[in-house]
Amino acid sequence: MSKLMSFATILLLLFGTIGCSDDNDLEVILGADKTELAFSATDEPQTVNVSCNTDWTAKSDKNWCKVSPSGGNGEGTLTIEAEPNQGTEVRQAVVILVARNKTFEIKVKQGTGGVYEIKIPDFSESFVYNIKDGDTRIAELCREAVPGGAEAVITLYVLEEGGKYPVSGYVVNNGGAIKYDGSGYTPGTATNETESVFLVKGEVKTSAEMAVAATVEPELLKDVDENTYKITKIGGEYWMAENLKVSAYRDEMPVDYVTDTETLETYTKGAYCWYDNEEANKDIYGALYNGYAITNGRNLAPKGWHIPTADEWNDMQTYLGATLETGYVYDVAAKLRAISDLWTETDPQNPSTNVSGLSILPGGYLKSDWRQGDKLVFDLKGTGGCFWAKPRVGDFETDLWRQMIDAYPTIGDAYVWPITEAYSVRCKKDVQE
Repeated sequence: MSKLMSFATILLLLFGTIGCSDDNDLEVILGADKTELAFSATDEPQTVNVSCNTDWTAKSDKNWCKVSPSGGNGEGTLTIEAEPNQGTEVRQAVVILVARNKTFEIKVKQGTGGVYEIKIPDFSESFVYNIKDGDTRIAELCREAVPGGAEAVITLYVLEEGGKYPVSGYVVNNGGAIKYDGSGYTPGTATNETESVFLVKGEVKTSAEMAVAATVEPELLKDVDENTYKITKIGGEYWMAENLKVSAYRDEMPVDYVTDTETLETYTKGAYCWYDNEEANKDIYGALYNGYAITNGRNLAPKGWHIPTADEWNDMQTYLGATLETGYVYDVAAKLRAISDLWTETDPQNPSTNVSGLSILPGGYLKSDWRQGDKLVFDLKGTGGCFWAKPRVGDFETDLWRQMIDAYPTIGDAYVWPITEAYSVRCKKDVQE
């Protein structure tokens, strides 16, 4: 009996020793699916998948960086949370995983607030973009003409407290400055070919560490029909960059749609039509409105916008470098015209540049002094466009002007044109307080 017990004891010791030896000699596997984590100043927690074949523990070397759980066995999920960074410096921490004699490090970096990356758009959706942090508008990015219209530059206006515009904006192209109201431009010496610009605590930088991507959203005008329009900034003013195509006034009362040009000649109420009465022209050239749609006081322009006066048209063109003489504006048409094959006739000495962003297309107009039989006819599509302008200071309220833009340098500026004709409409934003 004693011999049997001694033999059993030997077996237990033998197998116990073998088991301990295997456990001690276990090759520990320890790792995670991420080695680095980046947090913004107020980011949500992030998770890491841990791979291990034994017990492990996790600990951060900084109090602001929290980990949970503090350990586990085998595969598991580790949650890492960074408390909001109220400071002005980027901070770093290391989360250390430990399994027996092995360690694995996860580096954690957290940015500070107010550091944004602004990706430069191609300006295909609008020439003005809102820069936002969530729902808060923090800046405005414009592709706009410099005073005199020699070139177009990309400008970032960093908004001040209360959303107020600054005196000057940063010119992304060269690091210069342009006055918000268009009264001055100082080109910089840099040659920036960059895809992004950065805001660091309200200051524009060409690079920044731990920047948060800001929302870059096109600024669009919407009418009562839910049509949307690109807009452009010229000096301190905003203009539609497309022709109006709304079928109702601001109060949603319909504008009369008239297709019979003979009827339109004697019509005394506001009316509109499409060029050649083809609705396919709507989205390209917009609508053609008779003068009564402009003078009847019903507000054809969307809320916050108005049909510009002849003086406002001339002021805009003067900003772009135009010289004015009786009835005409010189040397600026190319800066207003869209670069488009829709212009079937062009002046080789003055090719379209669209520096202004107005993107004028040759949408033509409905004439009152040219007929085919009893019908008024449409004219100038492909070679020019005509736009209504409200009276100048001192004119009668019903005295309308016409702005005609064609393939050549001059722009016609005609007084009290027959209001039975039908022209395109551009709107200008009301003066901002």
